[in-house]
Amino acid sequence: MPKYITHIEMENGNLEDFSSLNKELLRSSFKNENINADKLKHPSKIVLSKSGNVSLQEINAEILKAIGRTGKKFSFYVVRDKNSSLN
Repeated sequence: MPKYITHIEMENGNLEDFSSLNKELLRSSFKNENINADKLKHPSKIVLSKSGNVSLQEINAEILKAIGRTGKKFSFYVVRDKNSSLN
């Protein structure tokens, strides 16, 4: 199964914005990949991953839906883990 990793940054996002975004994506089967995620006081980005029989377009749609709810300006990118299977 392919594994996708996404890096999301929000302009002027506060801890509440990132927490809400993180919870939304965790509900969609993403996994938190942040180092010391519990210790982040003023995050500027979050890193999540998702594995499964999903396409890149599905991953992008889920991320855009979750980020759109924050009302903040954002940027993100998604990469496929080169060690994951395409099947």
